[in-house]
Amino acid sequence: MAIGERLDLIKSFQGVFDAAAKERKKRQEMVPDPLEPDWKVFGWQLHEREQMHAAVNAERARRGLPPADITAIRRADGLAAGHVDYATKFPLYCAEVALGETPRP
Repeated sequence: MAIGERLDLIKSFQGVFDAAAKERKKRQEMVPDPLEPDWKVFGWQLHEREQMHAAVNAERARRGLPPADITAIRRADGLAAGHVDYATKFPLYCAEVALGETPRP
Protein backbone atom coordinates (compact mmCIF):
# COMPACT_ATOMS: atom_id res chain seq x y z
CA MET A 1 0.00 0.00 0.00
CA ALA A 2 1.32 3.41 -0.95
CA ILE A 3 1.97 5.85 1.88
CA GLY A 4 -0.49 8.35 0.38
CA GLU A 5 -3.28 5.76 0.44
CA ARG A 6 -2.46 4.88 4.05
CA LEU A 7 -2.50 8.56 5.05
CA ASP A 8 -5.85 9.06 3.31
CA LEU A 9 -7.28 6.11 5.25
CA ILE A 10 -5.97 7.48 8.55
CA LYS A 11 -7.44 10.89 7.70
CA SER A 12 -10.79 9.25 6.96
CA PHE A 13 -10.78 7.45 10.31
CA GLN A 14 -9.79 10.71 12.00
CA GLY A 15 -12.93 12.27 10.52
CA VAL A 16 -15.11 9.44 11.83
CA PHE A 17 -13.60 9.81 15.29
CA ASP A 18 -13.93 13.61 15.29
CA ALA A 19 -17.61 13.38 14.35
CA ALA A 20 -18.27 10.79 17.07
CA ALA A 21 -16.38 12.83 19.67
CA LYS A 22 -18.70 15.78 19.06
CA GLU A 23 -21.43 13.69 20.71
CA ARG A 24 -19.64 13.47 24.08
CA LYS A 25 -21.69 16.15 25.83
CA LYS A 26 -24.89 14.29 24.92
CA ARG A 27 -23.59 10.93 26.18
CA GLN A 28 -22.30 11.54 29.70
CA GLU A 29 -24.32 8.75 31.33
CA MET A 30 -22.52 5.71 32.72
CA VAL A 31 -23.62 2.51 30.97
CA PRO A 32 -22.61 -1.16 31.25
CA ASP A 33 -19.76 -2.12 28.97
CA PRO A 34 -21.13 -4.93 26.73
CA LEU A 35 -17.72 -6.60 26.78
CA GLU A 36 -17.48 -6.47 30.58
CA PRO A 37 -20.98 -6.33 32.11
CA ASP A 38 -19.65 -5.64 35.62
CA TRP A 39 -17.85 -2.54 34.35
CA LYS A 40 -19.43 0.81 33.49
CA VAL A 41 -18.17 3.32 30.94
CA PHE A 42 -19.41 6.64 29.64
CA GLY A 43 -21.99 6.40 26.89
CA TRP A 44 -19.71 8.45 24.64
CA GLN A 45 -16.99 5.80 24.96
CA LEU A 46 -19.31 3.12 23.60
CA HIS A 47 -20.58 5.45 20.89
CA GLU A 48 -17.06 6.24 19.69
CA ARG A 49 -16.09 2.56 19.69
CA GLU A 50 -19.25 1.66 17.77
CA GLN A 51 -18.67 4.36 15.16
CA MET A 52 -15.05 3.31 14.68
CA HIS A 53 -16.08 -0.36 14.54
CA ALA A 54 -18.54 0.40 11.74
CA ALA A 55 -15.92 2.39 9.81
CA VAL A 56 -13.30 -0.34 10.26
CA ASN A 57 -15.64 -3.03 9.02
CA ALA A 58 -16.79 -0.96 6.05
CA GLU A 59 -13.15 -0.59 5.00
CA ARG A 60 -12.41 -4.27 5.65
CA ALA A 61 -15.40 -5.25 3.49
CA ARG A 62 -14.15 -2.95 0.74
CA ARG A 63 -10.82 -4.76 0.90
CA GLY A 64 -12.37 -8.24 0.96
CA LEU A 65 -11.35 -8.88 4.57
CA PRO A 66 -13.62 -10.50 7.16
CA PRO A 67 -15.23 -8.23 9.75
CA ALA A 68 -13.18 -7.26 12.79
CA ASP A 69 -14.59 -8.07 16.18
CA ILE A 70 -15.44 -5.19 18.51
CA THR A 71 -12.68 -6.43 20.81
CA ALA A 72 -10.13 -5.33 18.21
CA ILE A 73 -11.54 -1.80 18.42
CA ARG A 74 -11.53 -1.92 22.19
CA ARG A 75 -7.90 -3.00 22.09
CA ALA A 76 -7.06 -0.08 19.76
CA ASP A 77 -8.87 2.24 22.17
CA GLY A 78 -6.96 0.78 25.11
CA LEU A 79 -3.61 1.19 23.35
CA ALA A 80 -4.40 4.84 22.67
CA ALA A 81 -5.82 5.57 26.14
CA GLY A 82 -3.65 7.70 28.37
CA HIS A 83 -1.63 9.15 25.52
CA VAL A 84 -1.54 12.89 25.13
CA ASP A 85 -2.38 12.35 21.46
CA TYR A 86 -5.18 9.83 22.08
CA ALA A 87 -7.43 11.52 19.50
CA THR A 88 -4.79 10.82 16.85
CA LYS A 89 -3.66 7.38 18.01
CA PHE A 90 -7.11 5.79 18.25
CA PRO A 91 -7.97 6.50 14.58
CA LEU A 92 -4.46 5.38 13.55
CA TYR A 93 -4.82 2.07 15.38
CA CYS A 94 -8.30 1.58 13.92
CA ALA A 95 -6.87 2.14 10.43
CA GLU A 96 -4.33 -0.59 11.14
CA VAL A 97 -7.15 -2.95 12.15
CA ALA A 98 -8.98 -2.05 8.93
CA LEU A 99 -5.88 -3.02 6.95
CA GLY A 100 -5.64 -6.37 8.70
CA GLU A 101 -2.64 -5.30 10.76
CA THR A 102 -2.12 -5.60 14.49
CA PRO A 103 -2.01 -2.14 16.09
CA ARG A 104 1.31 -1.43 17.71
CA PRO A 105 1.81 1.19 20.39
